[in-house]
Amino acid sequence: MSHIPQRFSHRRTLWLIGSLAGGVGLHGCTQSVTSSSSSPQSQPLVSGVNPWPGYSGHYVALQKGFF
Repeated sequence: MSHIPQRFSHRRTLWLIGSLAGGVGLHGCTQSVTSSSSSPQSQPLVSGVNPWPGYSGHYVALQKGFF
């Protein structure tokens, strides 16, 4: 039986995959320039919540006009 040498060890492969995932994640954080005429301030904010008592602060903020 012949042994085929591995180019990448398991550790190096995991580093490569992690680096690629991190790079894609950081690229997603960049701002994109759009040529749209509508500004983000003119669009309404749509919010959906679960009726759990812990989200009561969200309802208070909606009533006070914070959103």
